[in-house]
Amino acid sequence: MFRMIRSIAGAAVALLSALVLLTGCETLIMDAPGGRWVGVGPGGTLTLDESIRVPEGRARLWLVNGRLTRSSASYRTACAVELRDLARGGPHTIPAGAARITRVQNYWTQVAAVPPADTIRFRLASHGDSGDNGYSMIRTGFHFWLDHPDDPALQRMTCLGILADPADADPPTLAEIDEALGTLATLQPAGNPPR
Repeated sequence: MFRMIRSIAGAAVALLSALVLLTGCETLIMDAPGGRWVGVGPGGTLTLDESIRVPEGRARLWLVNGRLTRSSASYRTACAVELRDLARGGPHTIPAGAARITRVQNYWTQVAAVPPADTIRFRLASHGDSGDNGYSMIRTGFHFWLDHPDDPALQRMTCLGILADPADADPPTLAEIDEALGTLATLQPAGNPPR
């Protein structure tokens, strides 16, 4: 009896392991605030509907509310197209067209501010605490690693949610990513119908 139970348990573990290996690992992203979870993995596309010009000396350009900008907006979802290296010898133009998503990765970043050089560098201590809430604010999101057939310099797109305390820092939904990209680009995850 014990051998039979052990054999069934072994078969169940083998079946579950095979299922995990066959389906691969997917990152889960909500389709909309309060919506359903969607598995997003390699094979989808990021389509640039127009070319994007990255200024000389930069490796990243942000898309916020359908507009290109040099910095991220911490109060709304923002996506950055990122080059493998700094644009040198003039601006770098990422051509319009589809880039294949080769990997999707969860990501978070801690945000710190650097005070201006002319500010006083001390603070009065308050009794019982350090004068702040004890932790840094973060942004959570995703790296979409890309392979653009006409531009090997394009490395990835990183999309981040709003800046918040760690307990409230939610990654962006697919709808919020679409809003950040506007008419400049379209993200189409593998296996999901067009939105």
